[in-house]
Amino acid sequence: MSRLRTVKGYTLGGLAPTPVSFDYLTGHFPKTECGNFVQLQGAKFVPVPASGKPICGTLFAYTGS
Repeated sequence: MSRLRTVKGYTLGGLAPTPVSFDYLTGHFPKTECGNFVQLQGAKFVPVPASGKPICGTLFAYTGS
């Protein structure tokens, strides 16, 4: 596990919209996270948005329930 936490910039073989860093397990969270989304339309998956660009957002601190 300690070696995994040193991995920074993992791209899932080019599939990740932004590189993944495993040092978040030590409390170092990225400022921005991005994700790719698809929607099932009929028998096909289509990208959302249609351009296929990742949707990104800024992470915020959880303050409790």
